[in-house]
Amino acid sequence: MDLLQKDIPILAKIYEAKCFYNSQNNRILLYYKNHVTNRTLVDFYDLPTTPPPNSSIYVIYDLQTGTFNVSTDPPTYTVSNSKVHVTSPINDEYDMDKVIIYRISWYERDTATDVNDILTQLSTFVRKEQADTITATHTFDPTQPGPAFQLGPNARNQLIEYLNADKVDGFDASQTPAPNTIPVADNSGKISIDWLPQGIGSNLNADKVDGFHASQTPAPNVIPVSNDQSVIPQDFLPLFTPLSIPYSQLYIQSLAPTTPQLYDSWYNTSTNELFYWNGSVWIKIDWTKWVQNDIWYRLGKLRINNNELQISNNGTNWYKVFPSLGRTVEVIADDANSADNFKIVYLTVGQTLLVRGKNLARVATVEPSLWIGNYYHTYAGHYWFGIFPSNIAISDGYGQYDGGGIASTTSRSFVPIIEQANEAHNWAWFSIQIVNGRMTTASVGHGQAGTCVQANIGSGTFPSNGYFLGSFCYEGTKINVDYLAITRQG
Repeated sequence: MDLLQKDIPILAKIYEAKCFYNSQNNRILLYYKNHVTNRTLVDFYDLPTTPPPNSSIYVIYDLQTGTFNVSTDPPTYTVSNSKVHVTSPINDEYDMDKVIIYRISWYERDTATDVNDILTQLSTFVRKEQADTITATHTFDPTQPGPAFQLGPNARNQLIEYLNADKVDGFDASQTPAPNTIPVADNSGKISIDWLPQGIGSNLNADKVDGFHASQTPAPNVIPVSNDQSVIPQDFLPLFTPLSIPYSQLYIQSLAPTTPQLYDSWYNTSTNELFYWNGSVWIKIDWTKWVQNDIWYRLGKLRINNNELQISNNGTNWYKVFPSLGRTVEVIADDANSADNFKIVYLTVGQTLLVRGKNLARVATVEPSLWIGNYYHTYAGHYWFGIFPSNIAISDGYGQYDGGGIASTTSRSFVPIIEQANEAHNWAWFSIQIVNGRMTTASVGHGQAGTCVQANIGSGTFPSNGYFLGSFCYEGTKINVDYLAITRQG
């Protein structure tokens, strides 16, 4: 009995469905005919076990997927808004005309006429889920231009035995070279050399060697080729020292700069990788080698932690700093933007930090370290030019000068460098030493007004949590220097 038609009589006008149990094969047989589309379907389902005798069998058949659900327990379902909601023995929802819910009573088993008729029809249909042999010749002719059939994912790239094309695009294949013939490998898996043009001028050039292209332009995964001077371009060679490049502007950010200049460098903050621009591509550099050769690294004040370069003066407070390339390095950062405060560069011995029109000396330092530098700026004032160590105010800054007379200053919040001239042009050569918790300075430069040369010394505490040189000031007021270069000596 079609249970769904019993509940919804109008379905009888749409389709006719019958189900039978064939005990000989322990199989459920289904016959379905749609009165609207004239579609006829026959299908079967092999039961895994034999149902109890004299008991009903309940079938739920999904017309869209062709799947059976068979049970000896009556199904539970409701119908609303042209939908059938089944809650037992499965939980699913169907369109009202896309599902059959049928009860096979014990007396409907093995009805010979119907069963034989359905079995006869089964032998004439190609079933979706049952392997079978097709003996008839079929013509595939879609109603509109298009592929006659399509292969699913599991059928793609599979070899079908004996199904080999006689030609490919109209050409035969052979192991013997001949015009208009596709070459075939011999028993050793190789194509005969006779297939290939030979001799000078044959243009027998490989596109790749072991999967790699060759080029005179440095790029990742490229085989280097010598130039017209029989020399391999230097950008192919690894940089064993950051001093190989004369000058580099360092960008510290997650995205590559959009308009880099030749030999500009970029530290990728997302991947902790350092690159330089060779004029066409970014070249990755292994910065860890020269870091591990640093005296600070050997003293345990510089480390590589989770691929980050970190520095600490006291072994407790660790700060991330950034490796760099270039004999002279200029950090691209905005002193007025606190979001750039983290951009502190690490210099190996011999590298120089260039500061132009800025206040911060963004270079990592701990004790012991030695620095020399010189500067020029146009901030007039007949008093002390100095530095806040690691941009931290102190209380014991001391300075003394001799420029035709000796004078000193004490209890300053900064470390004095020079008692400068009271005019717009000021310059000096200076050194900075950081040892035993102290930052000391020595300088010779423009003092007083006119042509006075003045010698100076200074000192003050270098904070235990300090990690970079600091910020420049005049009498405790932070000022920008027009042009300053400072080099790490040791």
